[in-house]
Amino acid sequence: MKRLLSILPLLLLLLPPTELAAKAVPPTSRQLAQSVAPIDDSQGHQFCTAWSVNRVRGLWVTAAHCLGNEGRIQGVVITPVMVDLMLDIAVVTGPHVQALVLAARAPQVNAPVLMIGYPFGFEQVVSNGKVKLLCQVIEGEGFKTLFAGLAVGPGNSGGPILVGGRVVSVLQLGWTYGGFFAGSCWLDMVRALQPFAE
Repeated sequence: MKRLLSILPLLLLLLPPTELAAKAVPPTSRQLAQSVAPIDDSQGHQFCTAWSVNRVRGLWVTAAHCLGNEGRIQGVVITPVMVDLMLDIAVVTGPHVQALVLAARAPQVNAPVLMIGYPFGFEQVVSNGKVKLLCQVIEGEGFKTLFAGLAVGPGNSGGPILVGGRVVSVLQLGWTYGGFFAGSCWLDMVRALQPFAE
């Protein structure tokens, strides 16, 4: 028995690395939801959604069109750090909470997505949908990725859209006709946010 225990470390070296590595478990929607919050005005009315992109620096992401009012995230007054009106993406200061992770690659058409937000000023809503079109030109709006099946309403703007627990898009536009909703293209989002992400 002692001999077996002494050669066990050597036997482990012979195994392929994938056998030794712990399998990454995607975060649950509850874990993800803790990194998403409403943006409130000075009277406490919710008007948009934001999500943490950097816990250490206290940085959050939202849609640029959400910055017209004085906003607060969990009671902390937000200050813009980066605003890209063409992409409709903004990085703002906020509380220091666990950050969401940007996806390493673009989603596939028909991939299941999870969207977290605060429609109509209600409590947080987590809904499921699918990627419908990748980076299509939307007249007057530029390149967008289209999603279907999400429970979206005013107040969801700026919320994260995730595949496998990683952010693939920032929600920006919604149409009731046909149930399609638009978010940023993955590559545009990553280029804009990578300097601010953990």
